[in-house]
Amino acid sequence: MLKKLKNTNGFSLSELSVVLAIIGTILGGSISVVLYQTESIKEEQTLKKMKIIEEAIASFVALNRRLPCPADGSLDINTAGSVTYGQEAMVANVCNGNYSYTVSTNLPSTTPAISNADIITGAVPVVSLRLPKEVMLDGWGRKFTYVVSRGLSSNSTTSPFDSEEDGVIKIKNFTNPAGANYVTNRAAYVILSHGKSGAGGWKSNGGTRLSSGTDTKKVENSHTSGAINEVFVLNISNNSANTFDDIIKYKNKEQISLEINTILSGQVCDDAVTALNDSNQTVLTAKLCGGTGGTGKIASNPDCAIYLASFGELIRKRCIQR
Repeated sequence: MLKKLKNTNGFSLSELSVVLAIIGTILGGSISVVLYQTESIKEEQTLKKMKIIEEAIASFVALNRRLPCPADGSLDINTAGSVTYGQEAMVANVCNGNYSYTVSTNLPSTTPAISNADIITGAVPVVSLRLPKEVMLDGWGRKFTYVVSRGLSSNSTTSPFDSEEDGVIKIKNFTNPAGANYVTNRAAYVILSHGKSGAGGWKSNGGTRLSSGTDTKKVENSHTSGAINEVFVLNISNNSANTFDDIIKYKNKEQISLEINTILSGQVCDDAVTALNDSNQTVLTAKLCGGTGGTGKIASNPDCAIYLASFGELIRKRCIQR
């Protein structure tokens, strides 16, 4: 009789199924890691571009004493020979954009009062900022939304950064977005990436913006599903709500001015100029001089005179003259 041959080299079906299950688990885990790393790279690219944009904005302000106006976000990045793509949307020296809104509540208190409380929304004006056109796009390939306070961006006779005009954009915390609880109500500009989802943003080919979906914070930031307004909500690093993936950068007027080594004509400068204009400098001497060397006092008159001279020079360099 023929003996039944025993297969000593192959796998049984049950063994193969176990092996395939193990391989599937390993591959699935590897794919998840790759996807996570890819998203991290895109977020890192987004943050790097936002930093480049903010540095370019500061340089623009240093040269022009105003913020750059937004560009038209509806234009296609691939349109050859476009003379307006990435250019400031400025009409007769007045900043324009895709959307505008006039802020009427909780305005910053300035003297004199702010004369222009409009905000303008569009895309980053990369051409006007002398940046490559690709910088207009975040790591996911969609356009950053750029929002600016019009009073600080229009090309007026008196440069906005040499006037009492201020930012009017409001920033709220992720954890407390309700009511009038603002991180600041004086943001000069906002740069907004709409994150992985892109909800509420322009695609690279422009056109109309994507729907912001149903997440209330994304709706607030993109304003595509409701009325345009001046309020934006910050995200947090450990946000578990995957539907809210926005990334926001903003600065107020003082922060920009400090970045370009200028201080504004706000209350601090007003007080300092008043003190310096006092012929006897009684205000300063009462605050700083003639003491016994305690906290906030300079004991000797010669030292105080030197200090006052240095202080006066600093004020004149870094406070706007009026």
